[in-house]
Amino acid sequence: LVSYFFSAYRFTWQTHWFKRLLYTFLSVKCIYWLFYFDLLFGADSIIYVKSQSVGGVKDLGFLLYLISSPPLNLMAILLTGGLACILLFTKKFQFLLSFILWFMVLNLNNVIYTTLTGGDFLTNQFLFFNCFLSLTVAPGENWLDQIKVCLHNIACYGIMIQLCLVYFVSALAKVNDSDWL
Repeated sequence: LVSYFFSAYRFTWQTHWFKRLLYTFLSVKCIYWLFYFDLLFGADSIIYVKSQSVGGVKDLGFLLYLISSPPLNLMAILLTGGLACILLFTKKFQFLLSFILWFMVLNLNNVIYTTLTGGDFLTNQFLFFNCFLSLTVAPGENWLDQIKVCLHNIACYGIMIQLCLVYFVSALAKVNDSDWL
């Protein structure tokens, strides 16, 4: 089991397309956010904001919510769209840029929390696992490259398990709902 996770990058073709489709989806989502900016992020948005600190490190996920500034939200949306486009066409600094992208989407989602669906939460989880996916095909020999291979393989299986879990829970809910039956 250890040699399986550390020996080679698994699911390289699927990883390539997963990353590309995820970044394309985020680019479209940023266009959607910009189109409905006044409704979701503007000064007179439909979302009630009550700035209250959750404390410590947890506040990092709520930076845009705590500040509640429409110009800052606009900059965050533009930065998110720009990062998604950059990551769509480059292979450099994948981990750092993917982490920043996940962090930006996390903050934007927390600003419009009351409008989110399960798909938005799943996208956020996919963005987190995406940070550890690598587009490299050949593993190196040093210990750092071995760790990258292991994290890539664990992230691949984490994404698959989450997707299977979502479909299982959805099927379970539909089986137990009389309207679906």
